[in-house]
Amino acid sequence: MKSVRRTKMSNGIELMLPYAPFVHKINQKVFRGGLRLNAVENPNDISTIVTVQDKAISRLFLVDGIDGYRGVQHERPGSFSEEMDSQWRLTEFEIDEEDPIDGTGDLKFSADSGKPYGATNLVSRLVRNSDDEPYRPVAGMIFDFIDEMVILGDSTAVGLYRVDGENFVPIRYKLQSSEYRSGEPIRIGRRDAYPHQAYDEFLKFLRDEKKLDLVVVRIGGAGRAAEQLFRTNMKPEGDVPSDYEDTAIDVFFNYQPDHKTWDLDPTLAMYRALGITQPTDVYGRQLTANAAAPQLKPGAWHTNGYLYSARGPTLHKLMAQCARDFEREVSYKVIDAKITR
Repeated sequence: MKSVRRTKMSNGIELMLPYAPFVHKINQKVFRGGLRLNAVENPNDISTIVTVQDKAISRLFLVDGIDGYRGVQHERPGSFSEEMDSQWRLTEFEIDEEDPIDGTGDLKFSADSGKPYGATNLVSRLVRNSDDEPYRPVAGMIFDFIDEMVILGDSTAVGLYRVDGENFVPIRYKLQSSEYRSGEPIRIGRRDAYPHQAYDEFLKFLRDEKKLDLVVVRIGGAGRAAEQLFRTNMKPEGDVPSDYEDTAIDVFFNYQPDHKTWDLDPTLAMYRALGITQPTDVYGRQLTANAAAPQLKPGAWHTNGYLYSARGPTLHKLMAQCARDFEREVSYKVIDAKITR
């Protein structure tokens, strides 16, 4: 039986790359009938929906395994997913964290209309030195099973791959970043599957009051949005989707109060290697959510959203200041759970 294991000298790419074929085989089984999702909980609320596919991916990844790959709980029993916690999560020092389908609502909304979009599989390796410390992500993977692209690595190196049948072909890229300058267009994301009154008012505020030149780009879930932001700084030299550059964004302003550590941890593991700013909440404050929390909700939830930039700290600080100004001048919280659909 194969297992995905850590070696002493492995870097983040070497550590996470074996997860790619494992997750790919799981996706092939779970989605063999197509990318349409079957809800088992909250079918009419795309912000809280749980599907048969979410649960199946969790079970295969954590416990059952597939095609010779063992479920990761056999080696790291504290490993868990959004859909399946582990009683050992609070006592272990090294675990895997999975979001089986990040962007479930985006995929449900888009696949039902015939154009699947916005979903990824997310995996992070979390470590700590004692059971009274928070976990920290040391390696991560974003598997875009719709575009068939994979990004994985750690704070020192990140690999970009495309899926070719059963193989994962590395794509060479140049790391290229530039600091935002006042007056330049800002490519900022908006989730079509989650129309959100507070955020739309915030975008209007940025245009009308702050006089910012915004280019609003459709984004997916947290993993897909991170991938789109990474595309701004990762200039590929190989085969990539035709809309690779068109879907890139400069800044990710996550206005939702219900994102969790498993949404952001792959980014936290890789941002330094890609010239991305350190994520903060939308007001510029340090993040506090952590997967070591006794209760995942709200302990592992980023309840003030989060923010990071591919165009340096100037743009990051500008967006955080705008969020504070918006709430003071408009008397309307930019972080709001209300979805208008």
